Amino acid sequence: MGVEAGLYSGVESSARARGMDSGEGTGDSSLRPSPARPAGPGRFPIPFRAGDMDERDRMLEKAQELGRIISQLPEYAYLRAARREIDEDRDATELLNRMRDLQSTLMEAVGRGERPSDEQEREFAELQEKVQTNTRYQALISSQANFEKLMERVDRAIGEGVRKGEESRIILPT
Repeated sequence: MGVEAGLYSGVESSARARGMDSGEGTGDSSLRPSPARPAGPGRFPIPFRAGDMDERDRMLEKAQELGRIISQLPEYAYLRAARREIDEDRDATELLNRMRDLQSTLMEAVGRGERPSDEQEREFAELQEKVQTNTRYQALISSQANFEKLMERVDRAIGEGVRKGEESRIILPT
């Protein structure tokens, strides 16, 4: 049995061998096109298997479920509340906008090879101090850090699942 016969089943395999992977000319409209996917640098392409789309659909459903769970966690609620409070605080918003505008101006000057003026540097330092001592801004930074830590844990858990999946010889049912 060749590699192709091991990757595809029955009619699809024989249709593929005849170059009719879309079902054209076979009378079987249930055959789907099966584009190849790269196996990696310097390797031959691995054709999609019939169950790949079901696996992807299941993965995307689980990703949506994970998103729904994350949206219910306290870390996400605190982050949303902190963002809302900053958005509703006109003084904090103006302060942040002034600091961002000045930062952009300073970076453009440095990009042109110019040194920012002492006045610009002093103004930026003052704005930065005001922003950093703003309690709503501190709450936003804290909630962002906590949420990022949570997302790092989620990312590590996904990575661990991938690692275990690579090591496993068990084929999960679709």
